[in-house]
Amino acid sequence: MTPEDSILCPTRTKLLRDELAKVIGIVRRHERTIREQGDQLVRLALERDRAVLEMEHIRAENEDLRARLAEYGQVIKAYDNQHTPPSKKTITQKEINAQKKEERKKKNPSGRRGRHKGHEGVSASRKADDTVRHTPERCGSCGGTNLKTVKMVPEMRTDIPPPPKATTTCHIVETCECLDCGGMTEAKTGMVRGTSLGPNLLTEVSDSWEKKGTYEGVAESIQDKYGERFSSATIQHALDAVAVGLEPEAQSMRDNLEGADFLGYDETSYPIMGEGGWAWVAASRDTICYHLSGSRSRATFEEHVMVPGRPATVDGYTVYDKLDIMQRCWAHILRDAEAEARAVKKAGVERTDCRDARILLERLRYLYHIAKAGPRGDRAAYDTYVRQALEIAEQYDTKFGQTLAKAAPNLFTFVLYDVEPTNNHSERAMRFVVGNRNVRMQICSLRGMWRCGVLWTCIRTWRLRGTSLYRELRRRIAEGALANSC
Repeated sequence: MTPEDSILCPTRTKLLRDELAKVIGIVRRHERTIREQGDQLVRLALERDRAVLEMEHIRAENEDLRARLAEYGQVIKAYDNQHTPPSKKTITQKEINAQKKEERKKKNPSGRRGRHKGHEGVSASRKADDTVRHTPERCGSCGGTNLKTVKMVPEMRTDIPPPPKATTTCHIVETCECLDCGGMTEAKTGMVRGTSLGPNLLTEVSDSWEKKGTYEGVAESIQDKYGERFSSATIQHALDAVAVGLEPEAQSMRDNLEGADFLGYDETSYPIMGEGGWAWVAASRDTICYHLSGSRSRATFEEHVMVPGRPATVDGYTVYDKLDIMQRCWAHILRDAEAEARAVKKAGVERTDCRDARILLERLRYLYHIAKAGPRGDRAAYDTYVRQALEIAEQYDTKFGQTLAKAAPNLFTFVLYDVEPTNNHSERAMRFVVGNRNVRMQICSLRGMWRCGVLWTCIRTWRLRGTSLYRELRRRIAEGALANSC
């Protein structure tokens, strides 16, 4: 080694050491990067596995929902009809409606509405009671009288005779003593006691009142038709007399509820004597009975309205909890579920919650239709339906979930007993009361409550049985039954 090499050796060694240190630093940085990338790859692999598992779960759930919707579509065909609102019709029903429309076009290419050719009309059997010939006396052009009939067109018109004027008759009722036995006998007049109106005018007054006329309105109607003016008090006393005569009939209707297959109960507010009163209804297939009271308590229901031992369809009011056999109204439950879905959507929560609320609503509807289309008297099916309803209730995190869970054991009573799943029948019966509440003033006395209960019971029951208050009063007057019962 030369002297020059001995001088340069330390410097070269230092350079080599610096280069080696740089290389080692680079290698270490690469090793750290490789380890970080390896950890990231492991995390990505785990996330991929979780995504695959979640995708498989979603795919299985999707297939299950598709199968349920397909089954639901088959069931809903029996319940969607021309009365279903367009917004609630299923795609299947829309296709069915389009197909029916095409079939109607083939049967009726002209597209004209109405009954088919050859259908027997309602008024086709009407014959003329009289014939009136109308012949012009003079020519409409020149005024001449030398006319010849060239065309005749018959035109049928049905009319009634003008109403007669009211007449007042003094009835002298004699009481005679029998000279043989000494007995006293009073003559029968056929008049209804407790009113100054005769039986025919009583029928007219009752008919006008049935059409939701007020006392003043009924009095004005009688004056316009028959030329006789009566006060509102006279009309009220007349209706009291009719109610007295019909009280045995109303009581018979109430007794008829004890043998009914099922009943429906409902209640609504009605102003009574300046305070909040209540109108109750108990309805069977052929009978509707009303009771007016100042209370909505359980004691009022059990004493005046409830028929023990009969299956009944009711809403969620707590006084009905003591019924022996109770069916909770499905219309109320589904209405609350729809309100719950709308509330979730309106609140602006996550789309997942909105979707879940709609899915739960559809599952509840599907369960109802399946149970309604299923067999009756099957205890196993009943238990299955209740269990499924409870499973749906558990998925609600709102108060409606508690309501559904509490109602679940009574939602499928119609599977075991001959009872309607909704209380639409009693709801429709209560509309009559609501109509009276909207057009009439309050009831101002206990006798008024009794009068309305008797007359409403007879009116709606007779309507349900295919007759009317007017026809029944005419029949009873002809038989003398109304006068004899007063």
